[in-house]
Amino acid sequence: MMRYGNTLVLAGLACVMSLLAGDVSAQEKRIVTVENQSSTEVQVRMKLWQRDFTRIPVGRVMEFPIPSNYQTVQVEAKSRKQGDNCWSNVLVGGKLVLIDGNQQIVCQPR
Repeated sequence: MMRYGNTLVLAGLACVMSLLAGDVSAQEKRIVTVENQSSTEVQVRMKLWQRDFTRIPVGRVMEFPIPSNYQTVQVEAKSRKQGDNCWSNVLVGGKLVLIDGNQQIVCQPR
């Protein structure tokens, strides 16, 4: 009887562990968030795999899905008003905030 009870306990623990592992992977976000706090519309792209830029209006936030083989991505942003740009490395799950600098936009990873 004791041997059967131990088997049930181990099977129950295995089920709980697999459920917990499934929840963790479901909650893990493979995105980079970009927030435009500057005074102008910006164009953003993830270097290495995105050729086209995505427009982000003033005050908007956008999330970009990231392929599973990347832990860090290089984000490039261009201002429409002055034609200036900035770039920054951002961890997957992280956030990049674009703000006004002295004469150009500034990329601030957070």
